Amino acid sequence: GGATWARMDDVVASDLQKVQMVDANTGYAVGSHGIILKSTDGGNTWDMMPLYNLNITKRINDLFFTNAATGVIIGNGFTLRTTNGGTLFTPGTGITASDTLSGITFDGSNYYVSASSSIGTGKIYKSANGINWTLQSSIRTADILNVQFINNNDGFAVGVDGNLLNTTNGGTSWIAVPTGIVNTFRNIYFKNANEAVALIDSIPGKAQLWKSFNAGKAWALLSNPGEYFSSFYFK
Repeated sequence: GGATWARMDDVVASDLQKVQMVDANTGYAVGSHGIILKSTDGGNTWDMMPLYNLNITKRINDLFFTNAATGVIIGNGFTLRTTNGGTLFTPGTGITASDTLSGITFDGSNYYVSASSSIGTGKIYKSANGINWTLQSSIRTADILNVQFINNNDGFAVGVDGNLLNTTNGGTSWIAVPTGIVNTFRNIYFKNANEAVALIDSIPGKAQLWKSFNAGKAWALLSNPGEYFSSFYFK
């Protein structure tokens, strides 16, 4: 899969931020102005899922579906959870309305969301059900843009200025990992506790693909010069 690609035009008049194919048929995409799209035919066609009853018009930045029916979407100051494929969404509680929520992950038991406050402080929220969120109070860093857990205990969070944080106790406490990177980490994926790939800005807004084999302490460029990426997804 992924050897060849076909462009899809006229999907929606909105900037799309993330897409996730949950299985061979079902996929979701999110974007600006509260846009959520759903496909049930392997991505050939997409239908818009209205959120007008919830008055959601802000940008939706990320999503995580554990199966075709159940998932959480996050945006600027809000979260929404569905258990019926998007027919109904339940707003989350505990999120500061002025926070920008940028990334979400699920470790098999808990959801984690990376966020930035209105004054540029990094935050991580945690929820067991995707509705009730609590702020992890141990974070002391600038904007956090993405978070990933490889199991119930071990997780990583990344952000601006080469910031990489690591937890080994399920997010109770976090420590900074010296990366030698000064630019922004846009996204990160750890295959295990040592092997990772990341999107790191070469210039603002243009990220290149990097790899690490020592838990993020050193990084080597993986993509070719002039190749830039905005996101990736591993399943």
